[in-house]
Amino acid sequence: PVDLKNILEKQFSKSSRAARQDFANIMKMLRSLIQDGYTALLEQRCRSAAQAFTELLNGLDPQKIKQLNLAMINYVLVVYGLAISLLGIGQPEELSEAENQFKRMIEHYPNEGLDCLAYCGIGKVYLKKNRFLDALNHFEKARTLICRLPGVLTWPTSNVIIEETQPGKIKMLLEKFIEECRFPPVPDAICCYQKCHGYSKIQIYITDPDFKGFIRISCCQYCKIEFHMNCWKKLKTTTFNDKIDKDFLQGLCLTPDCEGIISKIIIFSSGGQVKCEFEHKVIKEKVLPRPILKQKCSSLEKLRLKEDKKIKRKIQKKEAKKLAQERMEEDLRESNPPKTEEQK
Repeated sequence: PVDLKNILEKQFSKSSRAARQDFANIMKMLRSLIQDGYTALLEQRCRSAAQAFTELLNGLDPQKIKQLNLAMINYVLVVYGLAISLLGIGQPEELSEAENQFKRMIEHYPNEGLDCLAYCGIGKVYLKKNRFLDALNHFEKARTLICRLPGVLTWPTSNVIIEETQPGKIKMLLEKFIEECRFPPVPDAICCYQKCHGYSKIQIYITDPDFKGFIRISCCQYCKIEFHMNCWKKLKTTTFNDKIDKDFLQGLCLTPDCEGIISKIIIFSSGGQVKCEFEHKVIKEKVLPRPILKQKCSSLEKLRLKEDKKIKRKIQKKEAKKLAQERMEEDLRESNPPKTEEQK
């Protein structure tokens, strides 16, 4: 890779005449690197984009950006390009670094009017982590800052528009993200470990960037409790003397106040598939249904009325049957009339 920082330092230390001669070559190099970055980003080659933008930031000094005939907002857009590239990679380490770069835009360059993009970016980091409430707060903050955007922007030294700097586009994106965060999907599991501090949330999604699997324990009373794998290992170490998973079968349910017996244990792998399953079928005692007692009539009058109704129903049923039989015979006669002499 080109040592941009060293080239720029030499450029700034040269005499005015010599600097002018090399200036065109340096700008050509800058344009090439910026083009590599945004082209890779548009083609979703996020690692290549991150590499190009990192190289630019390592070489550019924000204090000397004006000597390259560039405004400070161009430098901040390169920071933004790196942050978006890291976000696209989507791994835990890159997501943390993307958040740092977005915060850098807010803290160090508040006068460039790109706070809306930075808050939206942090929201997208949290959305990738399935931290919907945190994401929602940042998206709503970004929505209030749309009016501060300086207008439709292009990638530095190019005419390629940064799509999300268009007011209509960013507004539409934010509304979509806000709606998604207000009605998040149901988690695949919820960690029940009281000291679940190693993770950002107790809700477990298979799509979490740091997802490493989880365990689900069920009892015969239909309790279902779940743990991050790391939380489960800590619980076993501190409370159950590193007991192996299978040995929890037929033990007392881990839910407080439940007297059920553990009947099933399922362990999900980091890919979200069932890794192993242990089951002990608990035969529950059948509870006999309570006998149904028919109430006796309270008086002879009621008994007589009941008997009359019964007789009446029998008569109605008999008459209905007779009527149906007569209609059927009549239909048969109509469909098969007797043959006359002429027909013969």
